[in-house]
Amino acid sequence: MAATRAEAKGVDDVAVADDEAQVVHGASIAALLATHRAAVDALAALVADALPPSGGDGVWMQYDEIFFLRYILSYGSAAGAEEAVRATLAFRAEPRNLARIREAARGLDAFRRSHLGKLFEAYYCAGLLPGGIRGGGFLMMVRGGPSNMPGLQANVTQEEQFDIQISHREIAYAQADRVARSEGRLVKQVIIFDMADVALSTMLDRRTSAVHARVSKLSAVLYPQMQDKLCILNAPTWMEMVINMFKTILPARVFSRTELYSDPASFWATEWAQRTLVRSRFPKSLGGTLDDSEMPGYLTGACLRPFDADTTVTVMARQALAIDVPVAVAGTRVKFSIVVESHGIAIGAVLIHGGAGVEACAVPVGGETVLLAMADEDMLERGEETLRAADGPLRGEWLCAVPGVVRVTFNNTYSIFRSKAVRYCFDLVMPTASVAASGAKAGGAGGGSGGSGRSGGGHSRAAATTGGAGGAAKGAT
Repeated sequence: MAATRAEAKGVDDVAVADDEAQVVHGASIAALLATHRAAVDALAALVADALPPSGGDGVWMQYDEIFFLRYILSYGSAAGAEEAVRATLAFRAEPRNLARIREAARGLDAFRRSHLGKLFEAYYCAGLLPGGIRGGGFLMMVRGGPSNMPGLQANVTQEEQFDIQISHREIAYAQADRVARSEGRLVKQVIIFDMADVALSTMLDRRTSAVHARVSKLSAVLYPQMQDKLCILNAPTWMEMVINMFKTILPARVFSRTELYSDPASFWATEWAQRTLVRSRFPKSLGGTLDDSEMPGYLTGACLRPFDADTTVTVMARQALAIDVPVAVAGTRVKFSIVVESHGIAIGAVLIHGGAGVEACAVPVGGETVLLAMADEDMLERGEETLRAADGPLRGEWLCAVPGVVRVTFNNTYSIFRSKAVRYCFDLVMPTASVAASGAKAGGAGGGSGGSGRSGGGHSRAAATTGGAGGAAKGAT
């Protein structure tokens, strides 16, 4: 019955081992196996019914004694580790997760060229510090000051942030597994977080902490014995308060490996740093010897997207604001990215049919197509707004089968006291000549709407008008 209960649990439901054994980075795999042989064999027998015939995930991970050893070291016994192993086997077999695993298996350089990798480098000043750790481990450096966290929250969904962070852990775990098998040593990941110039408001953003909490919980189950230390350098005095807040949402094991240093000198004075890290590969700002010109661009801010890439408007309480996007050619796709910076807001979008051409499209010819339905009053009273800050950006595209004006209305008429700051970006993707011709023949056939996916774009000219409840109703028809 115990095996049945374990099999039914997903990764999110498995208890995290808060008393995980602290095995030193670089420890001998052979010695660890000799010590824990009986428990490793017992765990393999307990989950034998859940193992795939291939003995692995079909990408890179082998479900063998090294795999089971990590769980024994983290959970203490075969019985204690069974649920976590079964949940991991199921997680790695799911098609969506398997696709992410295959992408990560291509390595860090390939990941940097992927969609998620480009998103990461556009907003995070972070990445692998080459040659920064001894013995084949994985050293991730995060420089919080230059990172564009407002841009991240405005343009990258929480699910994308989760995928990015899990992908980095998958890449690090694969690197650790390669060293374990080729050199016979248990190597780990170290994260260096430089907090110079980081604002308190950034650390208290609930959207960020929610993603970290989810990633930390899943990583404890999926990647046992991977994390060595999280070292926070240039930690401000208020960081202890933030740590105490995070202790209410993150596994206790995270903080057993977290160390705060007010300056680089105190960090490099530790025996662990001297033994584990290569100081000469660090930037001068963190006690190393390298100028920024000698560092990878992703660790200097050279790859970051500018902070002012989107437009921000304020929608006052009891008001609505309409943004008009001219669509001169039939078949044009309007890509959009919209985020509300706090609380929530109702959004509606319609295509007001017009004539063909830059000027004629703004002249209504009769007819409208709803692209995004506005929430009604009953829905707003129940708090069912189109977009809430915690959701991150709303992204997607609308296909306009006829020319006209796309009117996007931000409705805040239901809010008595709160104004709302909304960041938006609209990008017009013009059709090919053949598509434009077929769209013109369609005449008043109307427009179609794309799904609410999540991807950004550039700017288009848009005119904004404000109004009360009447303006909102007009935008929602």
